Formats: sequence, C-alpha cells, structure tokens
Amino acid sequence: MTRLSSRQWGQGIRARWCGDGRRAHADRTPTASPVGASASAAEKSNAALLRRVVDEIWNGSNVELADELFAPCYANHGGIITDVVSGPEAIKLGVALCRSAFPDLQVSVDELVSDGNLVELAWTARATGPGSLSGTTLIRLADGHILESWTSWNPVGLVRRLGLLPPAEPTDPEH
Repeated sequence: MTRLSSRQWGQGIRARWCGDGRRAHADRTPTASPVGASASAAEKSNAALLRRVVDEIWNGSNVELADELFAPCYANHGGIITDVVSGPEAIKLGVALCRSAFPDLQVSVDELVSDGNLVELAWTARATGPGSLSGTTLIRLADGHILESWTSWNPVGLVRRLGLLPPAEPTDPEH
C-alpha cells in the first residue's frame, strides 16, 4: 500500500484477502472520504480515537492508554513488530522501541479518511537523526476499539538515512 493523495483517496477502501482468509492490504473502492463535517457519528468517533492514539500514546508516551483503545485481539500487520506480539502489548512495545531509538519522536496526522469501520491515517514521523518519515496506516475498528492495522512505510530508506546501509545505486534513466 502506498501513501495516497486526497484525490486518490476519493477512490475509497476495499479489503483484499489472502488465500488463507487473512486480510493482506487495502485496495480502493468508490466510498471513502476524508473525515469532515459530513462524516457519520461513528466515523467521527473513530477519527477522534485515532487522534488520541497519535497524540497521547505516540507523542505523549502514555502507553497504558493502549489497554483502553486497542482490542485484546489486536493484530499489527506491517508495522514495527509485525504479527509478533498481539493485543495492546504490540503498541506498547512498538512505542517503547521507537522512543528508545528516537526519544524526541513526534508523529503528526496528515489526513484521516474513513469508510465505515476502516480508516486510513496518513502520518509523518519526525525525530532528530533520521529527519522525517511518512507512511500510511489502514486501521479496522469495532465497538470503539482498534482491531487490526496495516502500515506502509519505507524501512530500508530509514536504515539508509541512519547510515546502516550504503546509499542506493543510482538508476540509469535510459532503461
């Protein structure tokens, strides 16, 4: 999944499933829209919940709030600790790892787009050292809790910026 512009988001969200029945990533269908004045009460509530995750958990380091906002069966697909730890502990561990590496980490919400119980969060993370990193996270919610998330970002680019991998070879524009 790649980061989408507002115009591309007008195409919506539809889940694609793996052969084993697990959701793999999101495709677009014609129903999603940015969360705004015309959003349903549930969409506004979901957007507020996600802003709390960013503001209070990621930026405020209040990791105990994860127990309230994430379902016990929460699954993190494609994030920092992909499918290794589940439930609120996955978020607590992810935040702790990021804060350990980048103590001044701040995450901003660039855009929230909702389609029923699915919300895509476009975000930018900033910290001393790597600078900024942008990505998107598709989140599935139910009954006021986050059930699953799929995050798309460029970990290889971050590792290169930190000097842990050599720079990418330039590509030949003729080919």
